[in-house]
Amino acid sequence: MPSINNWRSIVTLILFVLANVIVIFPFYVDIPVPHLVARTLPRSPSDSWVSRRRARFKFDFVTAPILIVLLLWAMTAIDSTVVRDGIVGTNGIQPLSTMALFISLAYLTVSLDKIGLYAFLAVWVARRGKSSGRRLFFFLYLFFLACAVLFGNDPVVLSGTPFLAHFIKYAGIESPTPWIFSQLIAANTASAILPPSNLTNLVVTSAFSLSFLSYAAHTVVPVILVAASLFVLLRFIQFRSTNQIPRTFNVAALQTTRNTSQNSDPEINNTSDAEAEELQFGKLLDPAGAIFGSSLFIATLLVLLGTSVKKIPVWWITVPAAAIMIVRDVSHDLRGWKPRYQAMREGRGAVELAEVLECKLLDPNCCPDPTPEQQQVLQRQPITYFKRAFRAIFPHFSKVLAGLPIAMLPFSFSMFILVHALTATGWIEVFSKWWAAWVRVCGPDESLRAVAGAIFGMQIISVLLCNFCGTNIGATVFLSQIIADWISDSNAKGQPVGSRLQLGSIYALALGTNFGAYSLTISASLAGLLWKNILKGNNVNKIDVRLRDFALLNAPSTLVAIAVSAIALFVEVIVIKKN
Repeated sequence: MPSINNWRSIVTLILFVLANVIVIFPFYVDIPVPHLVARTLPRSPSDSWVSRRRARFKFDFVTAPILIVLLLWAMTAIDSTVVRDGIVGTNGIQPLSTMALFISLAYLTVSLDKIGLYAFLAVWVARRGKSSGRRLFFFLYLFFLACAVLFGNDPVVLSGTPFLAHFIKYAGIESPTPWIFSQLIAANTASAILPPSNLTNLVVTSAFSLSFLSYAAHTVVPVILVAASLFVLLRFIQFRSTNQIPRTFNVAALQTTRNTSQNSDPEINNTSDAEAEELQFGKLLDPAGAIFGSSLFIATLLVLLGTSVKKIPVWWITVPAAAIMIVRDVSHDLRGWKPRYQAMREGRGAVELAEVLECKLLDPNCCPDPTPEQQQVLQRQPITYFKRAFRAIFPHFSKVLAGLPIAMLPFSFSMFILVHALTATGWIEVFSKWWAAWVRVCGPDESLRAVAGAIFGMQIISVLLCNFCGTNIGATVFLSQIIADWISDSNAKGQPVGSRLQLGSIYALALGTNFGAYSLTISASLAGLLWKNILKGNNVNKIDVRLRDFALLNAPSTLVAIAVSAIALFVEVIVIKKN
């Protein structure tokens, strides 16, 4: 066992905690920019010369873990072996394969989202509710559950949240709280069933070499019971008032989608972001692409489930599927690209000249009058020109690339490295001994008390750590290593952990890190952060969710989810053992 009584172990633990604190409480730092560099930077009309002399660097879930890893490496607290093992994987955990699986499935789901499939289905489901608010609440809850099972929690948040903001505004609903919170809860409850539905599930299956079919078989019953219990709680107890879920609503709110062939890309036409959003909302932009993409996605999921018992690397299946979808998207965009590109070229000069004139109206001293030569340089900024040209030639593909959760890649790899650093410095072994001591306190090995204590204990710990361990992804990586070390250490001592204890602990972790997304803090999951940003920044109906309200409103749902899933999982592992 590596000793923790040295400066490397202490510094590693402190910086690991610091990285998680920054993830929860991000902040900006102003960095001075040299004069010559500032003159070359693109500027918006509202930028002053002073603001262009400073660059704002944000310390958040993307930058902080990476910088902490680099700092530990520079201090020689960790070496290159720890970094390599944190990326490539060791002891059954395969971060590289897991992230390849995740990003390839993410491309499929985001492509379907940008086609408009999810918003189209949401509007279709909502219209089935007719004018009954309570029936609509039930239908939308089922719809979000189904979509989260098939496509994952992120697509439900990406498409379902703008739909709810649109619907709440035009239906004249006074309180958006029941609708937006039930969506987040449904998305992060149902995403626990299939491994591809949430990155945390993929981490668990990778860490313990679980087949997709076995994982789904253990999680489906607890999740169904939790989903049913939460609907009863939300609909009949927590949000029973007619002011929150009205008996009737304005059906015209679902008829606002415009049937228009106008290209609503604000980069090409003069439509604003809000107008572009309204023009495309609820409209299936590419029916053939939606059929092709959804068929490919469902076929990929079926192949994953069917081959999971064969120990075939899952990314062998998902990466080719994503490549097929990329070829389809690019070929679709290349049809008729010349008119779009020409429209972009004709519109660029006028737009950029208007930006300069607006800048001078706001502040006459913001910049000198551009000479004809400077105007030509202004209109030919390479980066800006390339971005606009790429969007004009590949409108759908560029939107999919922009919508991919790329930020999760450096964050996840950094968390894998940091947790592996804790293993290398001896901390994971210490924490695994604490967990083993808790199980022994609960009862003898394989006793009902020990199994119950392990399940309830891991559920509570995993839910809480989602809020304080760099989102639920960081909590899953951290706790997976602890459980794996607990099992391997017990085997090495000739006292192997019983199968019921193993199953109970592993699946309690899997369920808890999904339910932890709607617990105390919005930063408990990246889906929660995305949900909040969409609600606050959408162009249709801005809704601000305060941290205090988030914690108080989610507390009943979190407690019910923990209790129901723990009881269901306890009964499940006991029945499986007997059979």
